[in-house]
Amino acid sequence: NAEGINPLKADLERVAAVKNREELQNLLFDMHLKGMGHMFGFYVGADSKDSKNNLVSVGQSGLSLGQRDYYIDTDEKTTEIRNQFKAHLVRMFSLFGNSETEAVRKADDVMEIETRLAKKFKSVTEMRDPEANYKKMTLDEVKALCPDILWDKFFATMGINDLKQLDFGHPNQMKEVNDVLATVPVEKLKALLEWKTINSAANYLSDEVRDAQFEFYGKV
Repeated sequence: NAEGINPLKADLERVAAVKNREELQNLLFDMHLKGMGHMFGFYVGADSKDSKNNLVSVGQSGLSLGQRDYYIDTDEKTTEIRNQFKAHLVRMFSLFGNSETEAVRKADDVMEIETRLAKKFKSVTEMRDPEANYKKMTLDEVKALCPDILWDKFFATMGINDLKQLDFGHPNQMKEVNDVLATVPVEKLKALLEWKTINSAANYLSDEVRDAQFEFYGKV
């Protein structure tokens, strides 16, 4: 409690120092290595169609609310959850030193990016179909489909070299991730990385921060 938010300051300063898209992706990959989820998922596991071998898998992931319905459904209850999530974002950004104006702007940026991704992401029901979520591709094919993601740098950061093929089970969704990284202004993307940094560490900081996090994720 005495340390407050200080343990996270160096990480937040790294986000603030980003000046261009290449630096942003490099930081995004470093965050991925530390387990800070953001815009897509990555793991290595048994190839579901060749169980004697392991396979790298990359696909949709990273929504702060877990699934797309929270971002796009318009019923009263879901709308209320979405509104409270935005209020939570503003509160958390404020706790980490942003002015009210900055906190509101960054909350809007996070909602804009995550909503854009959610609109393209598969639903929970669609994700239950293993056949529809398996697509083995060569790395060259992935690069051609999503050319703005620095794949060589990403896999090198994750400790994987000379990768030839992978399970790229959500190509349409990953194309949207690619387009977001290529077209959304860097300052907006930095707001997302700042939020992901805060969100990943909130449960390990002061009671004030933990209570704020629990108020939304544990109650709402």
